[in-house]
Amino acid sequence: MLESVHVAAIDTTAAGDAFSGAFATGLLLWNEPFKSARFAIAAAGVSVTRFGAQASMATMDEVHELLKRARMLWKNDPVGVVGLGGTGSVAFCQLALLEKLC
Repeated sequence: MLESVHVAAIDTTAAGDAFSGAFATGLLLWNEPFKSARFAIAAAGVSVTRFGAQASMATMDEVHELLKRARMLWKNDPVGVVGLGGTGSVAFCQLALLEKLC
């Protein structure tokens, strides 16, 4: 079981969408379900700290920042998902990767 990240949630609209998009992106980037799930948890964590759907989607930098903070609290972190870089949103990254593959 993976631990959640602790955030001050204000709106859960599109949290599932953020998770799904980030998980798919992670699978395309790393082909590792565990690493992808941890990345997706952080992306959804960022999204619930904002209002709305599209406006709540996280950038890669925001997801990585949340992962850095969360890693300090996780006792065992065999997953290193920080360091991908870029400032585009997870959803944009997913679309770009899908276009590349198609």
